Amino acid sequence: QQWPEPKKQYHTQLECDSKGGDMTSSLLSQFGSWYNDNLDAYPLLTKAATTAVIGLVGDAAAQFHEDRLRRRRRRDESSGGNSSSVTAVAHDGFRRRYDVRRGLANVANNLFLTAPIYHYGYDALERLIPVYDDDDVNYSDSSSLVGSSLAALGQVMIDCILFDALFVFLMFLSAGLIEGYGGGGCSINNNNNARGGYANLVPAMIASWRINAFLVPIEYVLFRYFPLRLRVLGMNIIDL
Repeated sequence: QQWPEPKKQYHTQLECDSKGGDMTSSLLSQFGSWYNDNLDAYPLLTKAATTAVIGLVGDAAAQFHEDRLRRRRRRDESSGGNSSSVTAVAHDGFRRRYDVRRGLANVANNLFLTAPIYHYGYDALERLIPVYDDDDVNYSDSSSLVGSSLAALGQVMIDCILFDALFVFLMFLSAGLIEGYGGGGCSINNNNNARGGYANLVPAMIASWRINAFLVPIEYVLFRYFPLRLRVLGMNIIDL
């Protein structure tokens, strides 16, 4: 007589999981509808806000990772010292120092530079090398499916080589101006700072191109099979 009771609890758990899944799906659907409505009404503003928020999250994660590596390096260097230095490093390990100025520089760069370039640049690429006949819906009949694939690949190459180099330069420039770097950023206060900034700029561009070599297949899928209106969001997620 006690066997059916666990079965009831099991079904109840399944019903709760099903309701939870339905609620999550409903929330995602509502958010998608809200986001698309805002893309229709305010395309540039919506893309700029999305780029700024995702960039802020990515920079915060990067700062946390950098702080963890820095504390680990200091801990390794202090492991052979006295106990007081080890204790100091251990206490420092509980601190999560967030660079607000760097975060604001990242937001400003994404809001006023990166997002507009993404928005107008991808529209220009679509007019120059069309993947679609109209805005988002139909693939270009003039070039056929093979032509659309080549057009998407061409857009990806331009994005990886030209756009990314421009974004790296603007990131250095905006960081130098807003954060006031002395020589590590692309500060233009004096010739020494400018030379120091550009010396770091070229390796950063080369590193960006190397990373993009691995991301080309993912970007190709985005450019080829996803609507143009979602391209900026997709690139933000890839950059994250």
